[in-house]
Amino acid sequence: MACPEQRNINETAILTYFSNRRAKLPALE
Repeated sequence: MACPEQRNINETAILTYFSNRRAKLPALE
């Protein structure tokens, strides 16, 4: 099992990934 710190790093990486993806795509509103 991943320790909470590692999980937090993974969640941050995922959020950053989606944020970067959204920035490159036109707004879907």
